[in-house]
Amino acid sequence: MATYVCQQYKVQRYLSCKSLKEARKSILYSIPVQVTISMLSVFVGFAAYAYFEHCDPWTNGWLSQRDQIIPYLSLYLFGSVAPGVAGIYMSAVFGASLSTCSSTINSCAVVIIEDLIKPFKKVSFLISALSNRHQRTLIEVTYTLFRLKRE
Repeated sequence: MATYVCQQYKVQRYLSCKSLKEARKSILYSIPVQVTISMLSVFVGFAAYAYFEHCDPWTNGWLSQRDQIIPYLSLYLFGSVAPGVAGIYMSAVFGASLSTCSSTINSCAVVIIEDLIKPFKKVSFLISALSNRHQRTLIEVTYTLFRLKRE
């Protein structure tokens, strides 16, 4: 439940819907997809546990960190059989995580402009006098500052 109401980028997507009914429909349509993705993640963990049940790569020193087990499993399974599959898998994982980070940083930048800077009368007047292009540039600068802070 918290993923649907507590994440800024999702709330912004709901607010961009035409009506409350459309926002509710988008939430209802996303529930089966979210459950499927969560269950697939759990099954990947089960597969890693089953595959390495008697030979733990962490205790054998094959991994430098515990969170490398799933990439190691994909490289171990597909490295010799189909080397391209491991690369496709890893690129999909990185692409999904970068997309989520990008949405979150963009939402934070918009919140800074809309909720923290615009409420001040003088600053609000200056920002509203700017063209859409200049406002977008201001949001992009704030976005870049958030990205630099995260790195």
